[in-house]
Amino acid sequence: MNPLDELNAATVTRFHSALLENLKQGGEAPVIPSTALWQAIEDNHRCNIALWDEEDQARRRDVPDSAIANSKRLIDGHNQHRNDASNVSTNWSWPHCRTCRIRRGCIRKPSVH
Repeated sequence: MNPLDELNAATVTRFHSALLENLKQGGEAPVIPSTALWQAIEDNHRCNIALWDEEDQARRRDVPDSAIANSKRLIDGHNQHRNDASNVSTNWSWPHCRTCRIRRGCIRKPSVH
């Protein structure tokens, strides 16, 4: 079975919603398949949530400029971690992707580091 068969928009959306709820309101953490791809998806979404939260902090007008500058540095770090997680998922899924848009040339091939 192709490891990407379990991956679809509805499954990822449900996972993202459950993870966001877990991180913001507590409760039970979502259960994901124990694969490198799903771990990368989780890492990516955790980075997105941290990035969104820090971007909210950077928009504040009631703090000194130094607090905004600190938020901007944290945003840079969150962006780098998100890019790293995205690269892991892309590089993991590439060999398993037989019919997707990437293989048909609609999206460029991932770079190898």
